[in-house]
Amino acid sequence: MTVWVTKYVKTSKATIFYFNNKDYQTIFQDFTELLFSKENITYVNKLGERSYFKKENVDSQIEEIRKRYKYAVNVIQSMRESKNSK
Repeated sequence: MTVWVTKYVKTSKATIFYFNNKDYQTIFQDFTELLFSKENITYVNKLGERSYFKKENVDSQIEEIRKRYKYAVNVIQSMRESKNSK
């Protein structure tokens, strides 16, 4: 299956991409990333190291991941709300 960007939003802290397969990718200004897929979240730190976790386990992650997760989820919810209001 070919995956492509259907929408993106650039904020002061990150760029968020929404893909046709319903995944989201958040790339922060410091080049850390969060990728939200159906089952997992992938976090890529500044050194390029990846860690994987389930959405329900986000509270057990380090503070940096929790903060970025919360920020990304808020922006994604705003994207969804603006899409539904059109």
